Amino acid sequence: MPEFIDPGMPYHGVSPHLTPFLPYVEKADSSHLEPGFRMPGHRLSEPIDIKRLKAWLENCDTNHSCNVTKIPDGIGHAAWLVDVNRRCIVRFNHEPYVALSYVWGRASSMFLCKANLDSLQTPGALDDSLFPKTILDAMSLVASLDLTYLWTDRLCIVQDDVAEKQAQIQSMASIYASSYFTLIAAQSHDAAGPLTSRPLRSVSTSLSTRVANRLSSLFSKFKSEPDSVSLNPLTDTPWRGPRTNREVLNIHCVDLLRTIWFSRGWTFQEWLFSQRRIIFHSNTVNWECQTISLHERQPLEPSFAVNGPPKSLDETWANFHRYARLASLFSPRNFTFPEDVHDAFAGAARIFSQAFEGGLITGLPVQCFDQALMWQPYCPMKKRKEIDYTPANMDGQPVMPSWSWMSYQGNMQSESLASGWAYLYSEDAAITGGRWLIRPTVEWEHNEHEWYYRKVLGKREQRRPSVVPEGWEDKDEYFTTTRVPGQRFNYPIPLTNDPDRVSNQSRFLRCKSPRLAHVELDPEAYSSFAGECAVVSILDPESKEFVGCLRLNQSRQNITGKVATEKFTLMELSEGFVELSFDRSASDKEGMSSSGLDLSSHPLSDVFDEWSLPHWNVKAPQEDNNVYEFVNVMWIKPNLNDVVHRIAVGRVDKRYWKEKAVQEVSDENFIIG
Repeated sequence: MPEFIDPGMPYHGVSPHLTPFLPYVEKADSSHLEPGFRMPGHRLSEPIDIKRLKAWLENCDTNHSCNVTKIPDGIGHAAWLVDVNRRCIVRFNHEPYVALSYVWGRASSMFLCKANLDSLQTPGALDDSLFPKTILDAMSLVASLDLTYLWTDRLCIVQDDVAEKQAQIQSMASIYASSYFTLIAAQSHDAAGPLTSRPLRSVSTSLSTRVANRLSSLFSKFKSEPDSVSLNPLTDTPWRGPRTNREVLNIHCVDLLRTIWFSRGWTFQEWLFSQRRIIFHSNTVNWECQTISLHERQPLEPSFAVNGPPKSLDETWANFHRYARLASLFSPRNFTFPEDVHDAFAGAARIFSQAFEGGLITGLPVQCFDQALMWQPYCPMKKRKEIDYTPANMDGQPVMPSWSWMSYQGNMQSESLASGWAYLYSEDAAITGGRWLIRPTVEWEHNEHEWYYRKVLGKREQRRPSVVPEGWEDKDEYFTTTRVPGQRFNYPIPLTNDPDRVSNQSRFLRCKSPRLAHVELDPEAYSSFAGECAVVSILDPESKEFVGCLRLNQSRQNITGKVATEKFTLMELSEGFVELSFDRSASDKEGMSSSGLDLSSHPLSDVFDEWSLPHWNVKAPQEDNNVYEFVNVMWIKPNLNDVVHRIAVGRVDKRYWKEKAVQEVSDENFIIG
């Protein structure tokens, strides 16, 4: 079960802001099931009807616009396709093709390489005995649907051609987005297993069944999105089956989230960018496009348009809120080879790099770099791979720096990045971040090649401009631009779309003369308000007074009684402030002070761990206008070759930091790996 599902909520509840990127949930039909309904997939002898799959495609072709994808300039396409009728590979020809998403696993069957590239273009070359069951079943299904071409990485990427392979990995987003539909094989643990355990064939539907389905559709309607989402409602006790099509698909959603396929890193962008999907898992088959989700026993007639999630490739503005949600869904994914994490995120990274000024540096958008450095674990995360920081290992080594969330596997808290989307205006304080802003104070450089560094350029101040930029309109409370219809902004942001901008994979950050402080930890560890990580108080080593806090990448159970009390080093990352009174009318009340606020209902209470600490009640800041000012800090620890690495990040009271922190004046660079 993926870690972003909260088992504490009724039957695996999911945070509402993540549901647009989960299977089925947002586009399910809430019409009631027919009497005597049986969950599909319980009888393995019951065939899956290929005619139903054809009907799904025809219905979407006729009534929706899901298969119209605008590909940004500079994004590539597939190089090779499998001709399922001639049983050979052919060069990409702009004809409709089906993209296969599956688990490669350890199946040692044939794949495309330089040695067999010519021979596999011969008709009949793709002999059944050479390929795993999933590939063969996919080829058969594509032919049964009266289609000709299949794209699968095993046979359509030359695996030992480094240049072409990297180009295809960079183009993965458009390969899946441009497909006629994506065939998702989540039934088996790897490619050696079948597409489904049930037979696939055309099944005749009786007149009575068609009439019943038609009558059922007359009462179909979509249920409005709930305030919170439960994948199985609390009333779905084990002795009561589902009553609506929505409940059936909610159950299937949980089933799909539990599959090996959903846990794998490579399938992340394959799901994300696919516009239409036929999904095999749990001995059943389902449909999902940008308009509707359907299970195989569901009448086809309901086809109401709904507001689909912003997954399309033509959203080319710097939407940091979307970035944070996707990062939190990607971070729990598994890899057989951890160094593949960057390639598996490459398609998404390329889209984001074109939209964010400065691109991405090892997964962090430069435009919001200081905000992105403040990512926090929701639960303890596992380092994907330890890195030897010796210069001899620079070239060709995987990029796994401690300062990037991409170097860890587990649940990263997307809300910890909320300061990064402070430019998004909303009357809902939970979306705007409760007026949480960060001011850069460090000039960073990053390395791309050996010891050559480049400045991190493109960072922006979070403030209203003195002059309104061209293309923007000041509406007093917010700004708008015709380039992003329907979106309101607290202040203008760069709207660039550079097709040549790519994501960088850098190992090190460096700066000169950072401000440092040597502090201690309180031996008592607490649980964070959200998640399972331990929170510890930062103490002044002389007075032993509370001055800030850190969230550790360990659980409270594992750290209790083991908190080191000797001095350690904090490094300044940036400055920030947050309004403690997020209800602006409340902040004007006479006599209201920050220490008098009940912060348990603050929209950022899940992020600001210090508000739940007992020390906070004693040392709550007495600031004017109910504003908490702080310095963002990183607990650093030396490694090899004078390189330090991140242990944790947190906040220290700004007044204390300005008084106690010392600036390291040196000609040497301060390097974080």
